[in-house]
Amino acid sequence: MATYIHKESGTKFHAHASLLCHYSPFFKKALTGRFQESESRIIEIYDVELWVLEVFQNWLYFRNCDWIPSPGFDAGGDSRDYTALEHVQMISFADKYSVPELFEVEAQRLGKCLNDGTGMKSDALLFAQDHLPESSPVMVMIAEAIARFGIKDGGEGTALMGLKPALEKLIARSIIQSRDRQKKRNDNVAPGKKMNVTKLLRTSNNATNEKAQDDEMSIDGNDDATDNESDDE
Repeated sequence: MATYIHKESGTKFHAHASLLCHYSPFFKKALTGRFQESESRIIEIYDVELWVLEVFQNWLYFRNCDWIPSPGFDAGGDSRDYTALEHVQMISFADKYSVPELFEVEAQRLGKCLNDGTGMKSDALLFAQDHLPESSPVMVMIAEAIARFGIKDGGEGTALMGLKPALEKLIARSIIQSRDRQKKRNDNVAPGKKMNVTKLLRTSNNATNEKAQDDEMSIDGNDDATDNESDDE
């Protein structure tokens, strides 16, 4: 068995090391490499909401991300739909700690959330740019969603003022491409047609695995730990 600890609250989670190693290159390096954690079997997790680790533990054993035992959640373990921000928080954890299968599951769920009319909100947009690499396929999907549906909470001014130049360019390029596609098709494609999330995310597993292999792992908490067909057809 191994233990991973939510650093801010001290909450401990116990899991089979074989499961952690199987699903996460980060945990595999920590538990089998030449690190103190391989002997202590204890890993500290930083900069993550407690509920994210609770859901990760549930997913690890039951492959289920629907249960959110966070404060204010209805008693009885009933599930509810995540907000865009909650999906992005899960994706950020999966990216930072190299859990590629969870990354893809949550990215698909975020795509569904963006497609079903819930849309991207300013808090999720700003969290994504601060916690995901600019090259992440999820950032491409978010930019595409904003190009099609806008920002859903009326926070465009606040959100756009806080955007980094690279994300501004990505969103602008997505808007231009979306308009060009509509013009080329003589307005036969209605604005807001749903994204094919699968295509936008098709490289996510490989990208996450390559990052885990190429980056040096840091476990001191000061550095990051580890490190739809988009066109309408």
